Amino acid sequence: MRRMVIQKPGCSISLWGRIASLQQQLAILQNSRTTALLSLRKSREANKKLTADLHVAKQRLQASKKTIQ
Repeated sequence: MRRMVIQKPGCSISLWGRIASLQQQLAILQNSRTTALLSLRKSREANKKLTADLHVAKQRLQASKKTIQ
């Protein structure tokens, strides 16, 4: 996402260059944030499934222990 920067009278070229650089950094950070949030969501889903699987395994273990006794 590239933005056109139009120079206004009274603003230096270096200032507009800095603005363009900051806009580019912002776009990169926004993309990184989106990627991180997707990763977090996937990790939470995997954790939820693993927790459920662990619960089932614990129940089976308890049932097996009762059967053995």
